[in-house]
Amino acid sequence: LFTIVLFGFSVASLQAEQPKPLAPTQEQSKSTIEVIQQLNGNHFRTLTIDDQLSSRFFDEYIKSLDPSRYFFLESDIQEFKKFRINFDDDFKKGKLENAFIIFNRFNQRQTAQLEKVIANLAPNVPYNFETEETINTDRENAPWPTTVKEADIIWQQYIKLNLLNSMLNGKSLEDSKKNIRKRYVNQLRRNSRID
Repeated sequence: LFTIVLFGFSVASLQAEQPKPLAPTQEQSKSTIEVIQQLNGNHFRTLTIDDQLSSRFFDEYIKSLDPSRYFFLESDIQEFKKFRINFDDDFKKGKLENAFIIFNRFNQRQTAQLEKVIANLAPNVPYNFETEETINTDRENAPWPTTVKEADIIWQQYIKLNLLNSMLNGKSLEDSKKNIRKRYVNQLRRNSRID
């Protein structure tokens, strides 16, 4: 429920071309306090808003943003762990800054990665399908990439897989690149309008 409330606040309005860091509004802070009070006193299940629930929120929030572990780095996750047991206290006070720090980093990482992916899908960029490679298609429990370079390699493999799948469905390499590139251009455009 916290994830729904917070993510709804994060993407509530769309505006700017360039992604800029988001900050909580007074309305979001007031709403968060009200939601916590309702959960604490009027929910059909008695919910204890404590460090345990905060820790669960942390895990679910990270998972909801980056379920396949393509964007955050291990260093991001380590940095965010200091927030793990603070969300309960923060939300009771209407403090959303830490959740926004996490979201802003996600948006920054995702935007940077999508820009690279789009550039790598340009018509003049060659792809070698002769190299034997393996790709982990179920990254939910995979380790977080430790470096930007490692994340780039994971993405390159993912893009090659998508290109191969498209070509196996009868599309040419160039048509496949064009279609996949269009998907990521649209996603980047949506990201840049989050405000």
